[in-house]
Amino acid sequence: MNRNLRIIIAILAFSGVATVAIAQEMPDWEAEPVFDTVSLRAGFLPDPYIVDLLAGGPSQVPQRGCEGYINLAAPDLDLNYEAGRYPLSIYAQSNAYVTLLVYTPQGEWICESNTGNMGNALIFFENPQSGNYNIWVGARHIDNYPEATVSFSEENIDAPALRIR
Repeated sequence: MNRNLRIIIAILAFSGVATVAIAQEMPDWEAEPVFDTVSLRAGFLPDPYIVDLLAGGPSQVPQRGCEGYINLAAPDLDLNYEAGRYPLSIYAQSNAYVTLLVYTPQGEWICESNTGNMGNALIFFENPQSGNYNIWVGARHIDNYPEATVSFSEENIDAPALRIR
């Protein structure tokens, strides 16, 4: 290997290029959302509040035990939520298999793959916190982008859910 090539490899290894590759392993919760930013406060109407989007992406969900593919570069949605005395449900629905990944205001990653029936993923927060919820909706197959909806509700949804206290 010639000397110039070794120098270039060394520069790349110690520059930000290596750091960027590592940083892309987790979803970028700080990026602008692809589809929408929703601001809701306790008691919001209409309930449910529904957003249409395309699920999926080119990268596997990095959370253990959670299946599907998402866009690591940015969330699909951001929810700015002002909590009150109600629970909060985040519900993804599609005619295809979907995964719901949420980064909470407390800095926790929560993932639910296909609650109950094909096409549904539900996370139920019994005591939601105020703040920003970053939301990704994944698809079963890489680079598959099925139509989906995300619903936000403070009412009890009659479906199996991942319950967060």
